[in-house]
Amino acid sequence: MLNKSSLHAHALETALAFLLMGGALFASPNVLQAWAGSADAGAQTATGDTSVATEEGKDASVAPTKPNATQKPPAQGEADKDPATPPAVDADKPSSKPEEKPKPDPEPEKPITYKPGWSKDVKGQWHYGNADGKARTGWLNDGGIWYYLDPAQGGLMRTGRYQDTTGNWYYSIGSGAMQRNGWALIDSRWYYLTNSGAMHRGWLHLGHRWYWLDPSSECAMASGLYQAEGRWYTSGPDGACRMGGWSLVGDKWFWTDVSGATVSGWIRPNGRWYWLDPAKHGEMATGLYQANGQWYTAGPDGACRMGGWSPVGAKWFWTDSSGAVRSGWLYHAGLWYWLDPAKHGEMATGFYQANGESYYSDASGAMAQNTWVAKEDKNFFATSSGALLEGGERLKDGCIVFKDKDGKALTGWQSLGGRRFYADPAKGGRLSTGWIQVEGTWYWTDAQHVVRLGWMNIDGRWYWLEPPSGAMATGWKNIDGTWYFLHSSGAMATGWINLSGTWYYLSGSGAMVTGRQYIDGTWCDFTPSGAWIDPSAAMNAKAQGIASATPWLILVDTGNTRVNVYSGSQGRWSLQHSWLCAPGAPSTPTIKGYFTVGGKGYYFDSGASRCFYYTQFRGNYLFHSTLYNKRPTPSSPQDNRVGMQLSHGCVRLELQNAKWIYDNIPRGTKVYVF
Repeated sequence: MLNKSSLHAHALETALAFLLMGGALFASPNVLQAWAGSADAGAQTATGDTSVATEEGKDASVAPTKPNATQKPPAQGEADKDPATPPAVDADKPSSKPEEKPKPDPEPEKPITYKPGWSKDVKGQWHYGNADGKARTGWLNDGGIWYYLDPAQGGLMRTGRYQDTTGNWYYSIGSGAMQRNGWALIDSRWYYLTNSGAMHRGWLHLGHRWYWLDPSSECAMASGLYQAEGRWYTSGPDGACRMGGWSLVGDKWFWTDVSGATVSGWIRPNGRWYWLDPAKHGEMATGLYQANGQWYTAGPDGACRMGGWSPVGAKWFWTDSSGAVRSGWLYHAGLWYWLDPAKHGEMATGFYQANGESYYSDASGAMAQNTWVAKEDKNFFATSSGALLEGGERLKDGCIVFKDKDGKALTGWQSLGGRRFYADPAKGGRLSTGWIQVEGTWYWTDAQHVVRLGWMNIDGRWYWLEPPSGAMATGWKNIDGTWYFLHSSGAMATGWINLSGTWYYLSGSGAMVTGRQYIDGTWCDFTPSGAWIDPSAAMNAKAQGIASATPWLILVDTGNTRVNVYSGSQGRWSLQHSWLCAPGAPSTPTIKGYFTVGGKGYYFDSGASRCFYYTQFRGNYLFHSTLYNKRPTPSSPQDNRVGMQLSHGCVRLELQNAKWIYDNIPRGTKVYVF
């Protein structure tokens, strides 16, 4: 039997062994001092930590007490009853075995008695005996150290983690000494021991941080993604609940509000949209995902892609401005794409079915049109709609021929899918490419052997291939209300052309012009039929009857806003220049009649305007430049308009034309204004 002093020595030795071998890390008061005992340590009683964290504060405040060390063990149940007697043996059946002698009833086990104090049984288990020889049960405070003697196990001293009769969890080291006050790492999991030693359960607010001690996990500290009181939360390995913003758990992202609870549904931090999947406790969605019945895409960062192409792995999707994935046909940048509704809008490539037709798209997803497509040993033509039609046979040299039911190559004009082809008889029915001439008419076939229609740019020149035959056009051609001229080669004409003595002007697009046009720095007039109106014809006739004191003559047609300059003599005048001008406005008309050139000057000012290179022909009536701002040189135009009546009476000319008269026309030259 152990006395108290030997018990303490034995307990100290046992404590050291358990600390070295027990495998538990614990932050608590000094265990050795607890074993040595303290003179002023009073008996403590506790019933376990019964405080409950509230949702608002999550604050445990009231520390429970332990049960009284003198509490009695629970009352023993009734003694087990004898088992029922077996059924009688059938007497009619003979038995080959001799009757066995009845065994005497076993003697009842003698009750175990314990000497007062601590004792260790043959199994190495510790109990504490009362003075009556029965095992002590419940909590025991011995030398200021608490021990738990389990009533359910006949007063066995508990070690490790265990529950007392109140349902609270505790932890004792190998010596049986209960631990308290602080964090304990037990079997790789963290627990928090209160002052009473009971493990904290529920929310714990410690050092401005919140921790969840999970009651469903025997009060172990939660980490990662976990549920608490019906809501989901996240924390790192340290167990501190993350509150507000992004939280990474493994390779999954979550968004937490200020309470630490994960958020689900759509959120928009920093102007970008994210889907937090309610079915996954708010896990951030990536790749292709469904939200509220609609499909969306996101990259690894989770930001919803909005508007345009979106890759997900090796697959492509098209999203609208809301981020929703499109399905069906998509026309983009002049090309068609099939976004398969059966695959949530995945872009189709290769051969596929759509709306009951067969189609083909290359690796970029662009649907094939007006081209040949080979599939294994079959040949297809993709029509302008993209639908595939089986037809033609591709020869070993890559050329295509059409054959009749007997396998004979067809020649001449052939049709497939609304397109025309020419099977050249001279080439064994092979379909033609490039320019071909059939019965004196030229046609153009492209690299897919298709006879092209409408406008075609070939080697930098435009041609019109008349639908529906594709015959190359020549001469005048009215296309969509605009006239074009096509040379005998078929090439579209541009610029000036003279046809049977009549001049026409065709713009850079080939369109014939009409009305007044500004061409090469000069205003020109054209009839509704496109014929150029020579402004000098009538003026030339007038000029021949006028004499001048110099070899020069100037005529001004105020009605047609034109100035002509001639050289020569009366009856032999030759037109040198014909310019548009801006004579007097109807309210301030230019004086009309015969005049002569007088004084000249570099510039004069008129109000806020400056006019350069003036030449006088009557009083204040002058030839001069259009209007400029007041600068030393004509570097800042103010109003350069000509071809209309808008001056105060003078004849305005473009700067270079006014300067030409200033430089070349001598005094005394005749000027006729009409």
